[in-house]
Amino acid sequence: MTSSSPSKSSMASSSHLLLIALLLPALPAFSNAGKIAVYWGQNGYEGTLAEACNTDLYGYVILAFLTTFGNGQTPVLNLAGHCDPPSGT
Repeated sequence: MTSSSPSKSSMASSSHLLLIALLLPALPAFSNAGKIAVYWGQNGYEGTLAEACNTDLYGYVILAFLTTFGNGQTPVLNLAGHCDPPSGT
């Protein structure tokens, strides 16, 4: 005679799937998912840096447009249409 009850391995598998299904929706609350990084400063029509930071759309706003750096040189920042740091404007 064969038994009609589920095997221990299929019960364990079902309980693992149930656990995953219950925990999966909670993952975004415990992760850094959804934080977007953006480069700011190369498009003169993108608004001010303060506006970009205050939108809450980005987790990180990166300013990384050094055109001259290293070897004892004075760093030169290029912010396209926003300002001209070498001339002080």
